[in-house]
Amino acid sequence: MEDHFIREIIIQRYKSLQNFKAKDFARINLIGGKNNVGKTAFLEALYLMSNLQNFYQIEEENLEREKLYFEIIKSFLSLQINRNSIDFLLSWVSGAVSLNTFSNLEIEVPHRYKLLVEDNIVSPHRFQKHNYWNDGSFKVYKYEENRYFYQLKEKKNAMPEVGFYKFVTMCNNNQTSIKKLLSKIKKDDKNDELDGYLNELFNISKIDMTDEDILLFDKEKKPYKLSEYGDGVKNFINIILTILYDKKRVVFLDELENGVHYTKFDAMWKIIFHLSKVNSVQIFATTHSKEFIESYARVSKELQDKSVSYIKMTQLDDGKIMAGVRDYEMLQSSIENTHEVRGW
Repeated sequence: MEDHFIREIIIQRYKSLQNFKAKDFARINLIGGKNNVGKTAFLEALYLMSNLQNFYQIEEENLEREKLYFEIIKSFLSLQINRNSIDFLLSWVSGAVSLNTFSNLEIEVPHRYKLLVEDNIVSPHRFQKHNYWNDGSFKVYKYEENRYFYQLKEKKNAMPEVGFYKFVTMCNNNQTSIKKLLSKIKKDDKNDELDGYLNELFNISKIDMTDEDILLFDKEKKPYKLSEYGDGVKNFINIILTILYDKKRVVFLDELENGVHYTKFDAMWKIIFHLSKVNSVQIFATTHSKEFIESYARVSKELQDKSVSYIKMTQLDDGKIMAGVRDYEMLQSSIENTHEVRGW
């Protein structure tokens, strides 16, 4: 078992998820269900816990409480920016940034971590270790009092950097986000690996960037600006860059098939399976596509990779949302017996 993988979660009062539990997550986890059943909210809750877990693991006993709160609030801000497509720079300059979409929630990875927000106070908890910041609290709305939000550089109120490096959506496949990820990949000398995947799916021989643009080269080495390509290419680049970014991570891919033609689904899954395995990256992804789910099952069977789960989210008659987690054997049985897997 990979220590950084999330295996189960309990969610109380997070958006549409009330009294929600799910467990038995694998290395790759695909989430399906009807529209507005809470797939993205589920992904967001997992993202918050993954970040909390990372903050503890990276800093260990030297973690400063104020820095921990700063990082947690950045996680909330990043989700809010993504969900509402907020221009964070303009909001920050105008003083309109707030966290009023999060209140009175509780998310827990049993026996490991818990994140509480009650009466606008953030309270992180770590089980089985001394939790030395329980003697204080930090008001969510008072984030401006946190000294990490005001880095004394060129100006007193320098904006904190808020970016997605684990959560991929169509909203963050813009050139600025992709450039930041691509810079890290170039620094780590992983360009050739990325070029190979682009060649396999889109007949693109190379990706590079200048100060002004991200450039994609065709088979004849002719350059084209990334802006000239559709969302499928941008989304795929964003996904692969995110998985390649670092090892031993948990990443979140919201509607990852967006813009990709169904004939490319198997090839796309094979790349994701390979990268996830060699880099020890746990993946949670949402989808609306029956064909994408079938491709997922087909590729896992072809590769004999059983570290997969399909999570079907369903809203019951009483309004409660539940998740049924199917392992490799159950998923294959559902597909082979033509049982419905999307939840429609």
